[in-house]
Amino acid sequence: MNRTVLGNVGYVRAARGLTDQQVFDLVEDGQLLWVFNFARKASRQRELRFWLAEIGDPKQVAQLGIEDVLARILPQARNSFGTFDINLLLSLSKITAWRLARALGKRDSLDNWRVERRVLADFLRQRWIGGNQ
Repeated sequence: MNRTVLGNVGYVRAARGLTDQQVFDLVEDGQLLWVFNFARKASRQRELRFWLAEIGDPKQVAQLGIEDVLARILPQARNSFGTFDINLLLSLSKITAWRLARALGKRDSLDNWRVERRVLADFLRQRWIGGNQ
């Protein structure tokens, strides 16, 4: 399953030939639906992740619901995900991985850390901004 399914603003910028501001405008205008904000809840700064399937072919995924998208991001055949898989799937930097871990209750080393699919799905559900800011 080693594949990245969420990308950051830089990915969208490169894939679509846009500036950061143009990407943010697409989010603000609701033109990108499958966007997740990984920033700390109290932070004014956004740390957005975009579902790559939407960036590549928006019409193909426009009619999907959140549960359909979560099933594609986090395959239901997997009960849990290790650190490597989480970082790769969600395109996380070290600091974002630590923030995610802390948000999910992890306080010590990320070595051999596993997260249940249900927990990651709940996190993404909570952080989905649904094209509306």
